[in-house]
Amino acid sequence: MGNHFVPQAYLRGFQDPANPDFIWVQSRREQDPRSASIEDVAQSRNFYDPEIEKLLASSVEGPANPVLAKLRAGELPTDQKRVALAVYLATMIKRVPKNRARGRAMAPQVLEDVVSRFRGRCNNSLS
Repeated sequence: MGNHFVPQAYLRGFQDPANPDFIWVQSRREQDPRSASIEDVAQSRNFYDPEIEKLLASSVEGPANPVLAKLRAGELPTDQKRVALAVYLATMIKRVPKNRARGRAMAPQVLEDVVSRFRGRCNNSLS
């Protein structure tokens, strides 16, 4: 079992009423959609360090799960709960493999820029 980059609680909102704990998925490699266990989709082995997985569960997913349940029941969240939902949604957008790869691709240039600016400030303060 790996780490889910799309939370299971979120995926449960799309579960098949005739087959709970399963959702319909469409693979890029296959023409027809298939039913798949929520435990097995949108996850990758060792995607997060254990500390990050715990932090996501306690600080992002935990506060938002009750808000999602209320939304599914047709209730509107309070302003405070909207903040938890906004953090959850923003995190979901950023935590998928494509964005991780994009971040890794940007890292060398960002590091070079930061080091260059730091050196420039150090040189200016020595003058």
